[in-house]
This record gives sequence, structure tokens and C-alpha cells, in this order.
Amino acid sequence: MEFRILGPLDIRSPDRPLAVKGSKPRTVLKALLLRHDQAVPYQTLSEMLWGDAPPSTSTAQLYTYVSRLRKLLGPDVVIVRQQPGYLLRLGSAWLDYDEFHDLVQRGRELTAAGHHADAAAEITRALALWRGPAPLADVADPFVAAELPRLEEEYMAAVETGMSLDLALGRHQEVIAELTRLVTDHPYREKLHEQLMTALYRSGRQADALAVYDTARRTLRDELGVDPSEELRAAHLSILNQEPLSVPARVRADLDRPGSPFPDEPEPRRPVSAWHGVRPAMLPHDIADFTGRAGDLDRLLSLVRGSAPLPQPDTRPDTDGVPSARWDVEPAGAPGGGAAGVVTVISGMPGVGKTALAVRAAHLLAGDFPDGQLYVDLRGAEGRRLDPAEVLAWFLRALGGDIVLPSTLEERRQLYRSRLTDRRVLVVLDNAADVRQVRPLLPGGGRCGVIVTSGQPLGAIEGSAHLPLAPLDLADGLAFVATVAGRPGCAADEPEAARRLVELCGGLPIALRVACARGASRPHWRLARLVASLEDEQDRLDELQLGDLDVRASLRFSYEGLRDVDRRAFRALGSLGVPSFPGWAVGAVLGLPQARAARIAERLVDARLLDTVAAGPEPLFDRYRFHDLVRLFAREVAAEEDPPAERDTVLDRAFAAWLSLAVAGDRRLPSQCFGVLRAEVPFPVACPDLRDTLVAEPFSWFDAELSTLVALIHQACRTGRTTAAWQLAQALTNYFDMRHRFDEWTSTHEALLAAGREHGDRLAEAVAHRGLTELAAFFKDADAHHGHAEAARALFAGLGERVGEVDALVHCADGYRQAGEHERAVAALTAALDTARRIGHRVGEAQCLAGLGEIRLELGEPESAAELFRGGEVIWTALGRPRYATLMLRNIGIIERDTGRFAEAAAHLEECRSRLTVLGDRIGVAYALNSLGDLYRLWDQPERARSLYRQAIGQFTELGLAGGFGHAVALRGLGEVLLSQGDPAAAVVLLEHAVQIWRALAMPLWEARTLLALGDAQDASGARGNAEGSWREALARCADHGYPEESEARSRLDPVSGLAPDQAAPWNAPSTGASGGAVCSCFPMVSGHAD
Repeated sequence: MEFRILGPLDIRSPDRPLAVKGSKPRTVLKALLLRHDQAVPYQTLSEMLWGDAPPSTSTAQLYTYVSRLRKLLGPDVVIVRQQPGYLLRLGSAWLDYDEFHDLVQRGRELTAAGHHADAAAEITRALALWRGPAPLADVADPFVAAELPRLEEEYMAAVETGMSLDLALGRHQEVIAELTRLVTDHPYREKLHEQLMTALYRSGRQADALAVYDTARRTLRDELGVDPSEELRAAHLSILNQEPLSVPARVRADLDRPGSPFPDEPEPRRPVSAWHGVRPAMLPHDIADFTGRAGDLDRLLSLVRGSAPLPQPDTRPDTDGVPSARWDVEPAGAPGGGAAGVVTVISGMPGVGKTALAVRAAHLLAGDFPDGQLYVDLRGAEGRRLDPAEVLAWFLRALGGDIVLPSTLEERRQLYRSRLTDRRVLVVLDNAADVRQVRPLLPGGGRCGVIVTSGQPLGAIEGSAHLPLAPLDLADGLAFVATVAGRPGCAADEPEAARRLVELCGGLPIALRVACARGASRPHWRLARLVASLEDEQDRLDELQLGDLDVRASLRFSYEGLRDVDRRAFRALGSLGVPSFPGWAVGAVLGLPQARAARIAERLVDARLLDTVAAGPEPLFDRYRFHDLVRLFAREVAAEEDPPAERDTVLDRAFAAWLSLAVAGDRRLPSQCFGVLRAEVPFPVACPDLRDTLVAEPFSWFDAELSTLVALIHQACRTGRTTAAWQLAQALTNYFDMRHRFDEWTSTHEALLAAGREHGDRLAEAVAHRGLTELAAFFKDADAHHGHAEAARALFAGLGERVGEVDALVHCADGYRQAGEHERAVAALTAALDTARRIGHRVGEAQCLAGLGEIRLELGEPESAAELFRGGEVIWTALGRPRYATLMLRNIGIIERDTGRFAEAAAHLEECRSRLTVLGDRIGVAYALNSLGDLYRLWDQPERARSLYRQAIGQFTELGLAGGFGHAVALRGLGEVLLSQGDPAAAVVLLEHAVQIWRALAMPLWEARTLLALGDAQDASGARGNAEGSWREALARCADHGYPEESEARSRLDPVSGLAPDQAAPWNAPSTGASGGAVCSCFPMVSGHAD
């Protein structure tokens, strides 16, 4: 019987085929075969089958598997129970694993006896026993984890022995392909690298042998943190010195034995330079589809041509047999001349297209440099920074054929400059790390052109010209996609997808090229599908790699060139999910002094891993941003290199810094929507020494930081930091209100609400509902307002958070009022007012007084309302919140207007408009215009009223509030003015529009008032039937809700009254009773906007 376990299990019996079904029985058999004739403990077998979590029936299952195997194998191979487990007696059966060991041992014995060819044959037979890449592919995973490393090590040791024998037998070229594969599959086995270097070097491929060493060294250093072994370093040194690589001493001794078939291996031939008689043309392949950057390319060509004037050639053979152009150079400043020896440095972030531009320009310039073009990628293989001495060796061989190279860098530098003195050569130094790498490679005179690409500007090179590159703009990016995508017309056919592709790649040429190449390789994909594959930030860098084009690799090269402290800063700042950040934040996030932080930021800018968005008067006010792909890379390396606790600390510092300043700025704003809630465990106060400086102008600070603060709230929500999220949202609400940032208001509070629910933070939920209630009140969304207000009230009450409960009750009462439930509203506000006074919640107290004033005004009690508004004005003034104090004054002015005290009203309302203008409250100004329009309409100044209403309509439209409450108020006022001026048709159009808005906003009181006016306009237009329909609708609304305007509606419909409709309510009379005239555009004091 034969057992083959070095691959899928194969059992061969002379009389019948045998197959073991099931991975677990196969696992038991292989485990027993590997240790045949030895007892394998039950515990070991259990771990091989189930790892650390065996089932409760494991003993019974193991017994079942052994029973099946006994029945299958019969008497030839016996499995017996022997403590502490089971033992398999192999007997006369053959096992490939034993055969492998026997063949390897015979190979070693033959090597010791000097029979290398026979030894190599035995090793080859041993390796042939291994079937397929996975010897344990058909067994349980725990068994694979336990046994595979040992088996693979035995196999690889045999492979290395076989390769040593092949090299000893002179089979250098035959083994290169197999060694290349093995090195790729086993990058940490230094012996394989050494063998591949030996094979390449003995085959005359010195450069390739050195590249193998570079790869091995980089892999060992970066992934294992170790240096190459002494043997590998010795082989590298021998190749550098062009010394023969002898057979290892042990094998050499074997070969030198008497009778060895290979007693004298000839020394390898010293490589002979192939450069003799060749003019160097080392430029990479020209980029046929180079697109965009026309201005940059023209400037680069001008700079290089200007730095090296065109020659008047006199072709004669040079000493090395290469023709050289000699000429008389025009002096600097002469026509066609330029500054001698100018070096042009192309700088920019990784992947921005520096190399592409340099190579394209170099090909266009080749005719201007008849003695050749030298090119080197100073990054080296696998990102290894090339030593200038090594590069000079390459260049000198290319320039001079067979020469004896000087041993020192300075001697090579002098020889290099001397060889270039009478030549016109273009030198392209690509991917330079710093000035020290570049200086030794610069020609000495002005006959040559030099182009350097680097992530840094290399400003220390004297007399250099700089050409910084930015990512492609949208136009160039779209042109790039159209050219490179490989499908003519795809960008034109799918313009939105093409635009989005440019955005997702950030205009970075390497990213666009990879994406377009992936699309070209999938012709059945539409551009939109390619875009969809890049939308997920988690996978984007994975998608942006193809062959040797790899966005992540290009970024890593720049990252690894940073100092340790700069890498830490890069990771920390990149972990912030913000679009930009200010200079002061660098020190705050890193916990470093500001001066040191500013230097770090500038070094990141110099490395082109960070962009300067705007330069401030001092470093604190500079503003930075990461390119989107750089930010994704920074987030990746932070996750790889920083422990979770350190990442948490970075985020906590960031939230604390921005929160401290947002709270300080909020206190300086002239408005306040709510009481301020305190966290049980507040964030530490950050940047105390900077606070007064940074938020001295709070609006300016919030304007600058808005997008960053919004992004931080979303990041806090995503990462479960709901306390930081609700505190930031609370600190931003007044700014959102004053600056009318409704989109940001909505997105942050909806995200906060979802995060609060997900993480069980009821206070975060309550704060979100409170903020969304305020927003719904502004937009008059009755359903949303009611839902959020009631939810906030219940949550705050359940938490015992009385400040928040008062704020929510004020909103609940406002909803009741607008629905016509005045008694319920008064009850809620009275309870809220008592609580506010008891706990010292002055903001809540002022809001309650304002709400009660609104109700009194609607119920026809203007003087009581005015008294309540005056009480609110006193509180707001004491709190230092001039905006709300102004709005209280405005309400008092409206009452004065509607009670016929026009001069007093005019003084107060004009003062309100002036104050609100100074405060920058454009919405407040628009509502003030409405109030003034009402005043002058009632004061019999229709032209002035008409102008004010038109200004208000224009301002609401500019603010994006067309279709809102204030817009409807202005439409109704203007409609009534036009009716009074004899243009009922125009009035009908405006009033119908206003009615539609009231209905959409679910505001029956204002709908009823406007329907009365609409009926008047329709009646004046001769449409009596339409007019009666409008009045009946108004009567129904008033009767349903008990509005005092009910009597007016009945009078218009009562044919016995003897009054014509136009006599019932003159245009300049308060047609809705003492509660506010034809248009009572008071603010609901919970939001500070017109009601």
C-alpha cells in the first residue's frame, strides 16, 4: 500500500482504490502518518481537528473517524489505541514523506562524497514528490496551521540545497527563472536572494544582481526591521567591486576533492561595458498621450533652453569615439542666451505628473542636446534612495566607455564635470530626495541642461528655477480622461461620470491614469461603473493600482522620507476627517508648542504631502489641507502604525480644541436660541492662551471654520463620540441661525440624532431634536416641528435636564399657538416660565415671555403683549444678546403701529432695521422691511409701502427663502397695496400665491387673513363668485379655530349688512382686528424669525 500525503491525500492499494471522504478523517490519517509508529495524544488530534474550541462530543467523533479509517485500511496498516492516544503502524507500506527524507539525505551524502551531479538528481527526485502548491489542502484548518510551516521549511531547505548544487555545476542561466519565482514567493529567505544574485552576476547581469539585493534589503528592513545577513552583504560587496563570486566554501571544498567531475571552475568574466562608442540616450519612453499642462510645458522648455544657449556645432570625434558638438556660447544676456547653469526643479506632490512632464520636455529638447541625454530615477529599485556615487558610476560609464572608476565620491564628481565640460548633454534627475543627492550630479558649466523632479522645491540649489505643479484642474482633467480612457467619446457621452472621476482622483494624473487604464481593460464597463468602484473611500487606494502604477506606493515613498516627528504629525492630522485646518490646530492636535508645530507643518508642505490653502498674517492663521488621496493614505498608515489609544488621543485633542473655541465664539455672538447644556464629563479646555486672539471676531472665526466644524461633528458621530458631537452642534446653532446655514444645520443635527440612537445617548438625541425643532419652526413645517418638540420634551424630562425641557416646552407651545390651541399653549408656557425662573434659566424665561406675548397679540390684547415683550427685552439686554432685544423692540413697534401710534412705531421699527443691519442679520432685516411696509401701508403712504415690500421679496429670494413665511407676508402686503391702488388683477396673483404658501406651511390663521384679502381683490375684479368662495374658506378656518376674524368673514357674506366688500375693510385699516392689522409680521420668539 502506498500513501501520498505531500499534496492531496492519495492512497493506492494493489487490489482496490481507496478514498477517505471528509476533511476531518483525512486530517486524522495524515496526522498519524506524519508520526507513524508513535503514539499521537488525543489532545493533539483534537487540536488538529478543532483548534481551541472542540465540541462537547469531540471524543466520540474522534473514535468514529478512527473506526472508519480502520475499516478502510484493513489489516495492512493498523491503527491501535495506545496511551495517551492512537498509534499507526505503517509496516511495509510506502509513504512519500519518508521517501522525501531518504532522498534528501542521500543527496547530502553524495555531495559530501563529491558526486554533485548524482546529488542534484536525488534532490530533484525528492522535490518531485511534492504535488501542487498546498500539501495540506484537503485537511482541517487547525492542522494546516500547525503542520504547514514545518513541512514548508523542509521543502525550502531541499530547494536551496538543489540550487546550490546547480550553481556549483555551472547551471547559472538555467536557474534564473526559477530563482526569480522563488524569491518572489519567499521574500524573507536570504539564501534564495544570494543564489539569484550569484546566478545573475555569473551570467553578466551585474545591474540586475544589485537590484535583487536592493529589493531584499528593503523588504527585510521595512517588513522585519532587520539588516541583511553577513553572507548576503558579502555577496553584494563582491558584485559592487566586480570581484568573482566563488562557490561557497563548503561546496568549493567538495568540488576540489580528487575525482570531482568539476575540479576547476573558471573565474567569471569581468563584465565589459556596452557603452563604448554609444551616445547616451537614457530617457524613458516618451509619453504619447501626454495631455494638459500646456503652460507648464512651455515654461519648462523656455527655462531649459534659456539656461543652455543653442550651439554652433563643429562635429569631430571625441577621444572615446563618440562625436561631440563644440561651439561658441553667447554670453549671458545676449540674444538667445540665458543664465548659465540654471537648474530647473519641477516640484509637486506624489503622482502629480512631475516625471511625465520632465520626460515629455526632455524628448522635445533632445535635438537641442546633441551629445546625449542622461537620466536616472534617484528613487531606485523598490524606492531605495540611490547613492550619488553609484549614479556617477553609471553616468561616467555612459559618457566614457571602459574606464577605471575613482573610488571616492569627490573624484567621481570631478571626473563627471570634466567629461561634460565640452559637451552639450541634457541631464534629467528624477525623484530626487533632497539637495544632497542632487549636488554631486550637477554639471559644472552652462553647456548642459538640467531638469530635476522632486517632492520638495530644493530651493537651496543656487540659481535654480522652480516649476511647482498642482493637480490638474477640471478642464485638463476631463481632457486627460478623454485622451487616456481608451474609448473615444466616453467623456463626452458621460459628462457627469467623467467629472466625478476627476473629482474622486483629485485631479492627480497618476490616479486618473490608473483609473482610465482599468476602464480601458474592461471595455464593457461604462464610465459610471468605473466611478462607482471608486466611491468607497475605504477601497479607493486599492482600486488605484495597476501593474507598476500605484498611488499608494508613490505616497509611501514621500512619507518614508519624512522625519519621525513629521510622520507622526502626518498620521495625526490625516486622521481628522476635515476639509482643511488652521495653523493653530497643528499644535493643538499634536500637543506641541505652536512654533514647533508650525515648523512641522511647513516641512510637510515642502514634502508636498500638505497643501497651503491660505497664508495668514502669522502661522496661527495659515490654513492647510490634504489632497483627498493623501488624506486616505494618512488614515491608512495611522491605522497601521498607531495604536488605537494614540489615535483616540489625537481625535480627543482635536474635538477639545475646536469645541473650546466654538464655545468661546458662541458666547460672543449677539443671538441665543437655547439655554446652554453642560456635559457630565466635559472636554478639557484647549488653547486657553489663544482663545481671545482667535475668536476676537466670532463671525469671522466661524466663517473660516464652518466646513471643518461640520466635518468634525460628522466624524464624532461616526466614531461614537456623541458627547463631543452634541456639544459642537449646540455651540454652532446660534451661528447657523444668524448666518442662515440651514443645510449644515440640518445635516449635523440629523447625523447627531442617528448617532444618539445608535449609541444609546439620549442626551445627544434630545439636543438633536431641540435643534431640528428650531429649524422646523423657521420653515413652518408644522408636522416636523411638533414631532421634534415633543420628542425633545420627553427626552429632556426623562433625563431630568430642566434647561432643555424648558426650551422644548417653548417650542411645543409655539406649535399649539400656530394650530389655534391658545389655552394649551398658555398652559405649557406658564409651566415652562415657572421652571425657568426656579432654575435661573434666563434665556428660557425670555422665550416664554415672548411666546406669551405672541398669544396675547393674536387674542387681541396688544397692551398685555407689549408688556410681555418689554420684559423679554430687559432680559435679553441683560444677557448681552442684542439681536433678541432688538426683535422684542420690533414687536413693540408693531403693536404701536396696529394701535395707530404710527410715529412711535416708525421710530422703533427703523431703529430695529438699523440694529439688525449692523448685526449682519439679513433675514431679520427682511422681516423688518415687512413690518415697515405694513406701517406705511396703514399710514397712508402706499408708494413707500410698495417699495419696502418689494425690497423684502427680493431679499427673501436672494436668501433662498422664497416660499417661506416672510415671503408670504411680503406677497400679501404688496397684494393689498396694489388692490388699494386700483390694480386688483395683479393683487389677485400675489394673494393667491400667498394663500398657497400658508396652506403648504399649515398656518390656518394667516391663510384665513389672506383669503379675506383675496376675496376683496377678486370681488373688485368682477369675480363675485370666486370672492364668495374665498370668504367662505376664510369663515371656515376662523370658525374651526375661534379666530376673531370670523366676524369680518360673515360681514362680507351677509347681504343684509348693507356694506359692500370694499367698504367693509378699507385698504389702510387693520382688517384683522387689534391683533396685528392686515399683516402682523411678528417673530416667533423661539426662533427669532417673523411669524
